Amino acid sequence: MKTKAQLKKVLFFNWKDIKHPQAGGAEIITHQLAKRLVIDGHTVTLITAKYNNSLDREYIDGVEVIRVGKNRFFHYSAARKYYLKNLKNQYDVIIEEVNTIPYFINLIKGNEKVFLFYHQLAGPVWFKEMFQPLSTFGFLLEPIYTYIQAKFSDQTITVSNSSKEDLVRHGFDSAKIHIISEGLENKPLRNISESLPKEKIFTILFHSSLRAMKRPMEVLKVFSIFSKKYPDSQLWISGGGNQKMLKKYATQNGFINQVKFLGEPPTSKSSS
Repeated sequence: MKTKAQLKKVLFFNWKDIKHPQAGGAEIITHQLAKRLVIDGHTVTLITAKYNNSLDREYIDGVEVIRVGKNRFFHYSAARKYYLKNLKNQYDVIIEEVNTIPYFINLIKGNEKVFLFYHQLAGPVWFKEMFQPLSTFGFLLEPIYTYIQAKFSDQTITVSNSSKEDLVRHGFDSAKIHIISEGLENKPLRNISESLPKEKIFTILFHSSLRAMKRPMEVLKVFSIFSKKYPDSQLWISGGGNQKMLKKYATQNGFINQVKFLGEPPTSKSSS
């Protein structure tokens, strides 16, 4: 059992929380980490961005979520301002998640110990998720601000050897980078063979967030070739996101009847 002296106050920075409409894998991992810290007795706060109809403050699985900045472009400056005015020196540990754009908390921190948390660097993703000329600007600027982060960082967290190697190339100290596992609490699928019998025709399932960086259009292009050779095949596309362009492509290329869009599956996001 942890003593009172061992319990910590932990402050996360991440521009999306688990309830954000664009939340993805990084937000699921962040919430799992934060929730488990709460279960262990620690106090956890997340500073994140507002979205349409969001609450300014709420508790999700014991994690205090504070939303500032009306969108991503205004969030980072609003988060730094909120920290300086209301939270500086009130926490033991700060975990700054660098999701494309950094907060630079190390440059304004108080007495807290700061960990940078990288799931990955953006790199060419800039050209998939951002419009010109911001995509080129971001792509050229990322190595510069990542190098600045490296010079002012102490301990860094990431999730794979490849991401660690990318960080080292940008100036981070390899000895101070810690790779963690991405643990999840998922209920096992039981008796799936009985509840969901195998389709009679050849079926391909693509399950992902339908964003450009996940390459759903490339999946359709490959299937358009495959379906000509195997007309008795079908493609199922599952996941949240904009399906309009995907449906348009399948229609224009004559195989829309072989594609089934299952939509976004229900989530288990909970609140208290």
